[in-house]
Amino acid sequence: METSKRKYGDVQLVDVERFSLDSSRNRPIPATLWLAAEEGTLPPLYAQFENNSYHITAGHEIWRAAQLAQRHKIPVLSGRTEASVSSHLSYEQDPVTEANALAILKETHGLTDAQLGERLGWSRKRVADYRRLLRLDPGVQALVKKGRLPYTLAVELVSIPENRQREIAEHAVTLQWSLADVRSRARRWKVHRLRASPDTQTPPMEAQEAFIESADPDIRRIERALSDSLGCPVRLDARRGALTINYADLDALDGVLEKLGVAI
Repeated sequence: METSKRKYGDVQLVDVERFSLDSSRNRPIPATLWLAAEEGTLPPLYAQFENNSYHITAGHEIWRAAQLAQRHKIPVLSGRTEASVSSHLSYEQDPVTEANALAILKETHGLTDAQLGERLGWSRKRVADYRRLLRLDPGVQALVKKGRLPYTLAVELVSIPENRQREIAEHAVTLQWSLADVRSRARRWKVHRLRASPDTQTPPMEAQEAFIESADPDIRRIERALSDSLGCPVRLDARRGALTINYADLDALDGVLEKLGVAI
C-alpha cells in the first residue's frame, strides 16, 4: 500500500459491493490487469463518493478485473482529479506482455482460448494470435513490444524459421509492408515446407508456389484471392468441383478455421 501511495497519492481500499456501475462502459479487460488483480498489484480506479456509494469515473476495467480475481477490496482514488475526468484511461500493455499474461492465466485456470476471451471481452482469435507471439523469434517480439511491428503482421510469421522471421519482419518495418505483403511472403515459406524434406535448404524469398496454377484465368484469379485471404495455398478443380487447402501446421489450420468462421 505504501508503494501505491507514493505513486498515486492517497489510496484507500473499498469493498467491491460499494460501487455503482455503468454497464455501458464494459470495455475489454487487458490480461495484464486480470493478472495484476490475482497478484494483488491492481492500480487504483478513480471514483466519487455519492449517495452512500462510489461512482466510478475512470477504471471500470479495474473493477471487472477484481471481480475475475475474486478480490473483495479495490484500491480507489476518490474526489475529482485530472485523471478522474477521463473515463478512457488505458491499462493495456504491449501485445507481447499481454501474451505472457494470457499464458499464465491459461495455465493457472486451465481455460481454452475461447473461455479466456469470454472473460476478458476479447475474441478467441485475438487470444490465439497474442499467444502465438510467444513462439516468435525474440528479435521479432522486440519489434512488436516497441510498437514498430503490428502484432497482426507478426503472427503471420510464426510457422517459418526464426532467421526468416527476422528477415521478413525487418523488411516489413523498413518498407512499411501491409498485412497482405507479409502474408504473401510468409506463405511462400509455408508452401515450401509442404514440399521440402527436413534437410532441404530454405529457398529464396521469391520461391515458386507449390501448386501449378490453373490454366483458366478466372479460376486462377479465384485461387489467388482465396490463398491471400486464408494465408494458405488453395487449388480449385473445376471438373471435380473440389477445393483443396494446404496448410503448413496446426497453427495455420487454426487460422484458416477462424477465417472460415468454424468454431471448434
